[in-house]
Amino acid sequence: MDRGRHRICLMAGTNEELERGTAAVIEALRALIKRRGRTLRGLERELDLGNGTLRKIFIGRSDLRVRHVELLARALGVSFQELMAEACPAPQEPDGQPASNLRELIAEVMRNELKEFWRRHVIRLEGSGTLARVEKIEPE
Repeated sequence: MDRGRHRICLMAGTNEELERGTAAVIEALRALIKRRGRTLRGLERELDLGNGTLRKIFIGRSDLRVRHVELLARALGVSFQELMAEACPAPQEPDGQPASNLRELIAEVMRNELKEFWRRHVIRLEGSGTLARVEKIEPE
């Protein structure tokens, strides 16, 4: 179901990641509002937001801001961190355990970064296979 264009301000990532992240936060808010038996209008009154503000955010006509998430979390009785953990849970392995390969992922990224760095800053001496550092020499 297309719920319009969503974007949460102040999040880093590509536009697609922003859209997915914001949609996940909105869905987590929707579920929490339903579990608490609350209404959008009731929350707008409690939070002193204009009539229709939350509806516009939830259908993608207005941007969801961190301030909105903080206010709604507090009004719904959860912390900002709890809400974000529900919206964006830690990746799970097939056995249901949190992903434990973060160290390997970081190591792979670092290896690739270092390989690219050295590719740009090191040359192979013609035919010898020996590596040599290329440095700019300033004239004296």
